[in-house]
Amino acid sequence: MKITKIGIAVFLIIALISCRKNNDEQTIKQFDENAIQDYIKQNGLTGMKKDTSGGDTAGVYYQILLPGTGKILDYPDKINYTYQFAAFDGSYITTDTIVNHGSTYVGYLSPNGLQHGIKNLLQHKGGRIRMLIPSHLAYGTNGISSGTTKLNGNQCLDYIVNVVDNQPSYDDISIKNYIKTYNLSGFTKTASGLYYKITKVGTGTSAITLNSVVGVQYTGYLLNQTIFDSANTSDGTAGLTTSMYDVIAGWQEGLPKITTGGKITLLIPSARAYGDSGSGSIPAFSCLRFDINLISVTN
Repeated sequence: MKITKIGIAVFLIIALISCRKNNDEQTIKQFDENAIQDYIKQNGLTGMKKDTSGGDTAGVYYQILLPGTGKILDYPDKINYTYQFAAFDGSYITTDTIVNHGSTYVGYLSPNGLQHGIKNLLQHKGGRIRMLIPSHLAYGTNGISSGTTKLNGNQCLDYIVNVVDNQPSYDDISIKNYIKTYNLSGFTKTASGLYYKITKVGTGTSAITLNSVVGVQYTGYLLNQTIFDSANTSDGTAGLTTSMYDVIAGWQEGLPKITTGGKITLLIPSARAYGDSGSGSIPAFSCLRFDINLISVTN
């Protein structure tokens, strides 16, 4: 069988492209490896291991900060997690884990290095891991610009991730830490995990039920004291009038503890607020604080 000159030329072009691709991949992996080694040295990090899962290395360095005790994770498993991360060049840092909440399936985690680390390195719910993620498993040469997140291209990332195992227990710890941090007192905990404090006894006689329509003034906070919503007036009238059917479970449980003219503070676990989905500026599985002034009740 004869090989034509055209056939030889096509073969050589394909071989050249293949070699170039392999060389480019090796180059970016080596670039990332050098960047990670420099970062470890400059920041005096100890205990970081190079990932060799699967026999080959993905280029991730990691340290298990807390071994998980929950189930072994796989791609179809949904997880709640908190995170913080920084770009190696210092151009982007995010550390507030009250805001940095995620809730998704392991197979949907992004960037790829995060997915790889949770599934193959941390492996269990209830664990905490620090990862140095190479740029080719982060956001590559283009970086990312989305909302307030702006990362330069070719940036390796320093990630710390905590995967929640028992959400009610996590919420209760979060609320207790909030109470301690801000020197609060006088709260009562209910069986559902709701904390409440009546700050003013009401003078009304109408008890609130699910059939009630209430007029309220209120301010809602994340547990870092960020106000995410409010409905207050200067003339003492209701800033919001709503059916009790339309409010979150934490309000449905807490508001009936006061009557018209009463004031109450609610510290609400995420399951009694907006759950794993969050709402607007409220992140997934957020515990919330509401200061509520009950103006009127109509039954």
